[in-house]
Amino acid sequence: MDVRREGLRVGGLALLGVAAGAAAKWADESPVGWLGELGTYAGVWILALALVARLAPAPRAAAWRAAAFFAALAVAYYAWAEHVLGFAPGGRALALWLVVALTAAPGGAAALAWAFPRRGPVPAALVALAAGAVLADRGVVWQVWWASVLDAAPDGFRLRPVRPSPRSCSRS
Repeated sequence: MDVRREGLRVGGLALLGVAAGAAAKWADESPVGWLGELGTYAGVWILALALVARLAPAPRAAAWRAAAFFAALAVAYYAWAEHVLGFAPGGRALALWLVVALTAAPGGAAALAWAFPRRGPVPAALVALAAGAVLADRGVVWQVWWASVLDAAPDGFRLRPVRPSPRSCSRS
């Protein structure tokens, strides 16, 4: 593997992570309900992780790429909140997401990158675990499916925001 080219790919994914983080925070503030939901549920981010892993040539590359993408995403998300929207959600939240971005995201990406080209029960279980996490999330994936297929939701299944808008929270 060419180290220079891989460095450019990692850097490109970090830039993509900055764009995704800013877009996710912007979407949180959107008056369009489902748009604000996109970044709220884990399913969207698990899909992004799986895509990073699938496009990587090896588990190590997947880990580096995922770490760069998700760390940049977290920093951009909280920077947008503070510098554009004028409120600081707190350094503890950013620290938590950076820990996740530098541990769980690279580990998950490496595991999926290892599993995708293989056959057998262990690789299948890893891929199924990621897919199941997306579907079990019962968040935006379910909501978009119900809204697009039925133009509604079944009884007892609410299309709803899961948290208050930061606009409704006190600003410090």
